[in-house]
Amino acid sequence: MPSLLFAEHPYVLLFFTTTFRQTIWSSGFPINVNAMIDTLLRKMDVSENDLPYYHYGLVTVLETASVQLFCIFWTAFRNQLTDYLIFYIIFLLMRKYGGGFHFRDFLPCFITSILSLRGILELLQYIRLEILPCTLISSLSLLFIFLIAPVPSIAEDFTTEELRIRKYKLLHIIWIMEVFIIFLAFIKQKHLLHLFMITLLFTSSIMVAGKIHIFYYRKIITKEKTDD
Repeated sequence: MPSLLFAEHPYVLLFFTTTFRQTIWSSGFPINVNAMIDTLLRKMDVSENDLPYYHYGLVTVLETASVQLFCIFWTAFRNQLTDYLIFYIIFLLMRKYGGGFHFRDFLPCFITSILSLRGILELLQYIRLEILPCTLISSLSLLFIFLIAPVPSIAEDFTTEELRIRKYKLLHIIWIMEVFIIFLAFIKQKHLLHLFMITLLFTSSIMVAGKIHIFYYRKIITKEKTDD
């Protein structure tokens, strides 16, 4: 949906650029940006019924782009752009079908993403694990991810069939990654093995956090219903 908007209305990109520069952050995503997006969409004759969907799409594009652009420029400055791109591809595939913890607001998500990336890239410079333990940890992490996935956010409501399809697709991705990990071990590519291992461990931790979040959320909802 956002791609259709950009194709038909290229000035949306200019709007994003100028708005992002002029924004003063409040809690979560900036309130003035949300209001401006709604105003822009109404000027583009988007119906009130469709407005929330277009708004969500545009906000998601802006949030994702801001994080990725920052990470790309920052890692390029540190000569770690290739590591970041590999990390992002692995993480994106796991995240898409495996799920995990989601912040409700953009600002804490942005800060956590930057700090996590910095920690991962710094750790990558100092880790000295040999090939065998690194391969085993990566493989066990993939197994753990498959067993615990999918982990939807509290805002998502998937049917049993939709969850089954996600797990099925995730299984194919995991098999491909496992083959790639074995190949890296065979050619003794330690650096990429370390990157795979750290990324998969990071993804596993996010999924565990998501499970805990859902558990306590459901516990609170159940308690509120009991009290009523």
